[in-house]
Amino acid sequence: MYDMFAFSSIAVLLLYVVVPLIGIIWIFRTLILIQRGQEEILLRLKAIERRTGAKP
Repeated sequence: MYDMFAFSSIAVLLLYVVVPLIGIIWIFRTLILIQRGQEEILLRLKAIERRTGAKP
């Protein structure tokens, strides 16, 4: 009886703590990747401007 209660409380803890944490980490990772991608695009555009001497 007690073991079952302990197991269920651990399961609830996992559901309500670990899952949202993983979600938050995933969102931050995605945002960082998007930001890096934007910086890379801006750097490429600047390189193109320097090479051609005109803004695309």
